[in-house]
Amino acid sequence: MSTTLLYALIMAVGQIVITLLSYFLGYQTDKINQGAWFGFVPLLYSIGVYIMAIRAVREEAPGQCLSYGQGVATGAKIAFYAGILGGIYAYIQFTWVNPQFPE
Repeated sequence: MSTTLLYALIMAVGQIVITLLSYFLGYQTDKINQGAWFGFVPLLYSIGVYIMAIRAVREEAPGQCLSYGQGVATGAKIAFYAGILGGIYAYIQFTWVNPQFPE
């Protein structure tokens, strides 16, 4: 498994856990106004995963260095793979777990 795919999986699973946590804490249902601050948790998590992933890819590179373009490409690949996995989960979330959330 490539490093970018591994970190995309880590990001997607973490985002799913955060989404379920916000659902079970009531921040998507009863306490939706009080849980507005909880929207920053996935952002901070994503930034942390991107930093760890780009460092891991840099350590695998010959000479342990990356150009700016290689770093951006790594982040884009992670975002793409995590977006696909997150989209699949979003369908499950809004179809079976919390279908009244869009209302």
